[in-house]
Amino acid sequence: MPKPGFSAQPILRPFRSAQSCELWTLMNTVYYVSQAGRTYEAPRGMLTDLASIPTLATGLFRGVDHRAPGVIHDARYLLSPVTGEKRADLDSLFAEMCLLQGASPLQGSALHTGLELGGWHAWDDCQAAGVTWGDFDVSVLTDEEIADYRVRFKIADLRPSLRA
Repeated sequence: MPKPGFSAQPILRPFRSAQSCELWTLMNTVYYVSQAGRTYEAPRGMLTDLASIPTLATGLFRGVDHRAPGVIHDARYLLSPVTGEKRADLDSLFAEMCLLQGASPLQGSALHTGLELGGWHAWDDCQAAGVTWGDFDVSVLTDEEIADYRVRFKIADLRPSLRA
């Protein structure tokens, strides 16, 4: 069984800031192998806000690199209408990834609780919308990636609206 961990650190490029939500373009595909041996993907070109930790709580997580866990967690929420993954499982996965990145058990528990309390809005949005081209920075995707994503992620709109 493969060793738990990330295939690579995410390479991120600023996409835009809207209201209080900074968005980033994931410039490389990142994989995570869980402790149970399952592989999770965050696809290149996906938009992410990383781990949305409230300002009041940021001090609790100093020294914990939550970028890679945030990218994988955002991707799995986004793709859950296609994959059938459950929110509780993905929230537990986020805590597992943060522990692997150096979070203490207390920090991991706090991150998991935070997702249980505050993650419902993002989850509901993903469930209602399904996967759309608005979830990707299509300006960085190749024609082959667009064709692949259209099929793998069941994107109904045939023409990416953000294509440069």
